[in-house]
Amino acid sequence: SELAVLQKRGKEVTEEELIQIALKQHWYEEEKGTPLKYIGKLVESFGLKVERRFCREINELFRELEQGHDVIEQEEFEDRWIGEIPDHVVLVRNIDYSEPPRVEVYDVAMEEPVRYYPLDCFIDSWKDSKYYMISIK
Repeated sequence: SELAVLQKRGKEVTEEELIQIALKQHWYEEEKGTPLKYIGKLVESFGLKVERRFCREINELFRELEQGHDVIEQEEFEDRWIGEIPDHVVLVRNIDYSEPPRVEVYDVAMEEPVRYYPLDCFIDSWKDSKYYMISIK
């Protein structure tokens, strides 16, 4: 997700370069991934402003998108098998307000990285992280 944000903003960087930076800074562990507290550190290292917070309502996320900020959120879609734990991050790209409303996300881990989820499914998944969001300005 951070690579997508950096490339969108014209930063010429590869995934391998980001992995090396994250490993050197201890922001990434090969077997475990990136702990929640370190998500956003890579884009910060390229001079972008990052704000981390737990949201009180979905409208906070909508406002960030409307202002043109990139939003990364921690999610979990496997509630019924694993339980309500956050285990994955996605870049929230857009909110489609048609009926029924849906959220467009970019997930580099998926074969088709751009996906749409019903708003209620998105909110249920996001709840697992207590509505944690990273806004990149």
